[in-house]
Amino acid sequence: MPVDQAPAAFGVRVLAFPEVDDLDLMGAYAVLSKAAEIAEGRPPRWDVAIAGCQPELRTAGGLRFQAQAGLDEGRRPDAVLVPGGRGIQRILTSAPYLEYLRAAHRHGAAVYSVCSGALLVAASGIAAGATLAIHAAKRADLARAGDCTPGAGLVLNAGLTSVGGDRRSSVKSVDLALQLVADHGAGLLPELLARMELSQGRTLETATPEQP
Repeated sequence: MPVDQAPAAFGVRVLAFPEVDDLDLMGAYAVLSKAAEIAEGRPPRWDVAIAGCQPELRTAGGLRFQAQAGLDEGRRPDAVLVPGGRGIQRILTSAPYLEYLRAAHRHGAAVYSVCSGALLVAASGIAAGATLAIHAAKRADLARAGDCTPGAGLVLNAGLTSVGGDRRSSVKSVDLALQLVADHGAGLLPELLARMELSQGRTLETATPEQP
């Protein structure tokens, strides 16, 4: 379901919360906002915004910024990307964030998570039984947050795409955002990679549970 009233719009929301990881948030947003710029004049239009429950937020690194959309905007996105960060623990019981994810998922939105962002996905209940990629140090947290199995790399499982748990030369959030573009705007990808002077890092894999 498109996030905008115009049926030709493809809506992407990057969730933000207090003490969100700077690189998780900005790496993904930089890629997705550039994709939206390239998509101008090529239907469908991409509507990309950072969404949060507070007008002003602060990252883990101290950067202050304004959310571009609220969690109560009354629109359903086509894709939601959930960054990680130390603040994620404080929103695992936050009704606005949990219901936003549940409602988006019910309406068919694709859900993507970076590292500990998987904890919010698990806590929402939309990933029961799924494998989610997450930092090795967060595996026990994932088990507590929901009925999920930890994985590593760039993983697609049960309709959910996640990244984390491995060390590469590429940036997790950038790899995930590029995968989102490949999934929903493949025609934009060559120009996006050329303009940003990037190459795709991690390769999307079938979920493989990590051994304890």
